[in-house]
Amino acid sequence: MKKKTLLFTMTLLALIVIGVLVYQNSFKKNADNKIGVILSLTGKGASYGNRSLNGIKIAVDELNSRDFFKKNKIVLVTEDSKSNANNAVMAFEKITTIDNASIVIGMVLSDEVLACAKLANEREVVILSPGAGSIAITEAGPYIYRNRESAYTQADAIAKACYDLNKTEVAILYSNAANGISYKDAFKKSLRKYNGNISIEIGFNEGLNDYQAEIERVLQSKPNAIYLAGVDREIGLIIKQAAELKNNVQLFASAGAVTPKLLEIAGKGAEGLITVSESFDPTDKAVKESVFVKNYLNKYGELPEWVAANSYEATMLIGKLIEGGCKTGKDFKHALDTVSFQSFSGTLTFDNNGDVIKSTRLLKVENGEFVKYSR
Repeated sequence: MKKKTLLFTMTLLALIVIGVLVYQNSFKKNADNKIGVILSLTGKGASYGNRSLNGIKIAVDELNSRDFFKKNKIVLVTEDSKSNANNAVMAFEKITTIDNASIVIGMVLSDEVLACAKLANEREVVILSPGAGSIAITEAGPYIYRNRESAYTQADAIAKACYDLNKTEVAILYSNAANGISYKDAFKKSLRKYNGNISIEIGFNEGLNDYQAEIERVLQSKPNAIYLAGVDREIGLIIKQAAELKNNVQLFASAGAVTPKLLEIAGKGAEGLITVSESFDPTDKAVKESVFVKNYLNKYGELPEWVAANSYEATMLIGKLIEGGCKTGKDFKHALDTVSFQSFSGTLTFDNNGDVIKSTRLLKVENGEFVKYSR
């Protein structure tokens, strides 16, 4: 009786071990098409993160309809960083060690990308950011890529616009975060190139509701333009409160301003704001007829903007690389170093630092909308 019990127990254990091995083998196979996603779905970056996720989902639906992915579909492993760098690191740990993803789309906030960069390089896991603009990301390491252009590119376009409008005495209000500091530094460098002068630069803390003290200090410096660098909530509040002070100084802003949320917060105060964004234009006839824009409009009831478009492009690019045989982080890195991918901005390539090479366009707020601006 004891022998039978022992035999039964050993057989049961053997079956469990076999089951675990089969599951692990199946898991490894399925992991080949896993894409990690770390985004700010809540917190200060939520307006960017949720629209980024929307673009990613549109791309995954499109890719999984292809014959290549029908047997082994792309699966998203999505984590909310809650707009916090420490949470982003924990999410990266989980996605790379438990879920075994070898490529991650994210993050949309620069400080989160920078916080995860060391781990990504050590573990040879690619990070492809659709939204982070900090100049520090250029030097973040060999496994860090982004299909959103560097702050230098966008800040230079704004500085040139200041020069063209003869707005050469400029005050800067910037967020005390990686994104805001990078755009501030890049803009200062570019403005000097165009013989402009910085009348004053003031940093502000995110998450507050009253920025009138900072605005008043800026106005006391007698600028003929103000450059705002940060994310949409704070820039929107500053624009609104500046308008309440009957300020009529020309306002410029970093690309973080280009969201519906900013227009909602700033209201009529946003009229005349000049900013910069990706060359992606959802109102362009050819772009409007694209599968992406049609599907996005149908699913979400609004036109996509730059972060959704970048996220869609990043996912479609990864799909192309998977179809080409990429499985490991090394595979993805080597492929991205030489890739040539047709995007909404033309042919997308990356330089030696993992920075995307693409053009920008200036925008101006007119009648409550961002429209293409040219002087």
